[in-house]
Amino acid sequence: MSQVTGSQHARTEPSTIVTDLPDDTARSVVDNARSLSPDDDRLTDHTGGLMDLSRAMLTTALFDADPHHTTLIPEEPHEWESGTIHLVYQAPCEFPEGNGFVTFDIVADHPTHEIESLEIRTELAIPSER
Repeated sequence: MSQVTGSQHARTEPSTIVTDLPDDTARSVVDNARSLSPDDDRLTDHTGGLMDLSRAMLTTALFDADPHHTTLIPEEPHEWESGTIHLVYQAPCEFPEGNGFVTFDIVADHPTHEIESLEIRTELAIPSER
């Protein structure tokens, strides 16, 4: 019995994910993200005005970005036919305010690779004072 809630917990199976997606799967998802319009409802802009989100910027920045996190999360444990693909890509970027990074957080359906959401964030690199 849980001391926190006073209830009994059923034993659940741990989550299973795939972390080594095939290159063609990741590339297909990124290509689909690159084709989104900046005013698409699936796109969330968290750039703080550091970037002008245009179709050309999306295409170029995502092409230049490197993968930092790629996973497939199945709908049911150990069933890889359907689920959610989660990719995080990042690229160095020069802003008028200084150097930094742009991060693309992409969620897509598996197996269709249709984009469910694309979140774009920017971060400025501030030199440390030593």
